[in-house]
Amino acid sequence: MDFTSLKLTRTDPTVDFDWGIGSPSALIGADSFSVRWTGQVAVPESTNYRFSTNSDDGVRLWVNGALVIDNWTDHGTVTDTSASIALIANQKYDLKMEY
Repeated sequence: MDFTSLKLTRTDPTVDFDWGIGSPSALIGADSFSVRWTGQVAVPESTNYRFSTNSDDGVRLWVNGALVIDNWTDHGTVTDTSASIALIANQKYDLKMEY
């Protein structure tokens, strides 16, 4: 759960999973895993944006290197929303999410 023992690497086109009582892979125990996604996002217009996560247990989200959601706790299903973030149209921003 602490990202110290890599078991699997894959590309997910979207991050929208409900593993229920399972895990991302048969190689990984259902209650003892963590996942780290990295990617980029480009927005269609320059304005303020909010990011949201819906998780059951810990979640952290970084946008352009800034930690915008930090709920790294043991919890039931909850939605966390970031503060407003100004983004510029068509510019790519790095994303990192840990679950």
